[in-house]
Amino acid sequence: IDIIQMKLIEWDTAGKKQQLHQLLRTEDGMGGIPYNHVTDAAIRISLENEFPMFRVRFFSTDWKPETTPTYVFVVQETSKIIVCYARPPTRGHDAILLQSALGELVNLFFGQLDSDGETIFSMDSFTNRMLSEVMTARRGFDVSALSTCDHFYMTNETMQMIEQVEYPPIDGFHVDSVDIERDSLRIYDNWKFSPSLDETKAYLRDLPSLVARSSSSGEAVSWGMVTPFGWSTNLFTLPDFRGTGVSEFLGWHLCRRIIRQGLRPFMFVEIGNSAMLAAMKKKAVWKRWDTANGDGFPIHFSSIKRRIGTTPSTVHPRANI
Repeated sequence: IDIIQMKLIEWDTAGKKQQLHQLLRTEDGMGGIPYNHVTDAAIRISLENEFPMFRVRFFSTDWKPETTPTYVFVVQETSKIIVCYARPPTRGHDAILLQSALGELVNLFFGQLDSDGETIFSMDSFTNRMLSEVMTARRGFDVSALSTCDHFYMTNETMQMIEQVEYPPIDGFHVDSVDIERDSLRIYDNWKFSPSLDETKAYLRDLPSLVARSSSSGEAVSWGMVTPFGWSTNLFTLPDFRGTGVSEFLGWHLCRRIIRQGLRPFMFVEIGNSAMLAAMKKKAVWKRWDTANGDGFPIHFSSIKRRIGTTPSTVHPRANI
């Protein structure tokens, strides 16, 4: 594929972020749902929060929806890991444009990636294949699959119902705000994809989060939180308390907190987690993002790292891809 030399647009001020938000919501006259779940939430969160531990940036290709798809990338920068979400366009892909955009995005963050950093991408299947082709041309880097997930979200009608209906209390448990000093280490230790402890504390402090406590001990036994990208994560219940209904109880109240902060509840569930996936499909409050033929719209999480045994001097920042 011939690659176009290009420069991505950065939407780096409050005014520009609001403009991008409006453009995405009006594209195709449909608001882009659920294409815009991540971009909508990430822009809203970014406008309301200044995170001392990391920053969230927004990039896109040129805005020409009448002739070409628009690719938007949401990038979270931390000290060691860059997390990037690639929004799939609503009108189908352009392979040349996408590969060019991915190549330029890697160039922008090449310094950190080349110095033993890691970049985690979340993206649709086509973008996942294009990313592998882009990185194959850059000798010295490996792309590793982390997980493949189905995308679940709440409709406007479900969100209204969550707001209005009280979930029955569960004897022996109560929901509570997170106590950063008391709860953060336990939450961090039980989070499969946890960043640093300090970044976990930042998530808990600045983004919607909630715990369910044992009424007898006061200790957190179940919890959930939201990332700067807007999706719910680390929905976890300690093994001794599973099967009590506390996770459903906690989840209902967490969704209500998310909704009251102006966000839409949505999450990614690993396709390999068959029990969780089956349970989600049975829950009337959650809707899976399906294609027109009823199949799921999988989201892939992949990691890019410099290959073991290579050194920065052997990896060229701009390969001829």
